Amino acid sequence: MPTHYEIAAGKRTVNKLEKSYIEGRKQFEGLKRTDRTRMATGKVYYALDDIDSYGVFLEWYEEDLEEFDGLYHKGVSIERLAERFNRLEDEVGLLIMDRAIKGHLSVKTREKNIRKLYN
Repeated sequence: MPTHYEIAAGKRTVNKLEKSYIEGRKQFEGLKRTDRTRMATGKVYYALDDIDSYGVFLEWYEEDLEEFDGLYHKGVSIERLAERFNRLEDEVGLLIMDRAIKGHLSVKTREKNIRKLYN
């Protein structure tokens, strides 16, 4: 039986980003805030500050987050999560990164549950 990653191959997912942001965040420690010791030399760029003008909305209902986290940990695909919550895949991917950074999601839990499905 194919693994989740084999099934997801060729589909638009954020598996690599998930691992990077959730499990590999230690490499980014200390970079979470701007370096206040150096002088500013130019304009500051704020990531995602105008994302809604591109049709991507980052507001979520709090009551949906528990269900979202549970479905994510069960191994539900980005595509299915987007369908379930009537959202763009980009919005789902950004929520995954946000929830992971804040410690609500775990790739290890997700992978363990996915292995149970395919074994």
